Amino acid sequence: MSSLLEEISQKAQALTADERTQLAHALLASVEDEVDPDIQAAWEAEITQRIESRERGDAHSYQRGVCRCTASDTVKPARFIKDAQTALLELTG
Repeated sequence: MSSLLEEISQKAQALTADERTQLAHALLASVEDEVDPDIQAAWEAEITQRIESRERGDAHSYQRGVCRCTASDTVKPARFIKDAQTALLELTG
């Protein structure tokens, strides 16, 4: 850790909890503003693909209630998951 970073860190510890929270938010915001161009391009391509798919009629949308009901109908109870984990452990031994 650089001496400047150590000094800032020590001074930050003297702040109140609210002040440290504000500082943390400010620091995170400054990092989040830095966008990786490759990641940004990938997201833009994904968004474009989804919009085009929707416009072509290839993508389907569902009302929220339908999705939630369908998802809950397909989720297996925890005991079945536990049985599957146990069986997998036995197979991989």
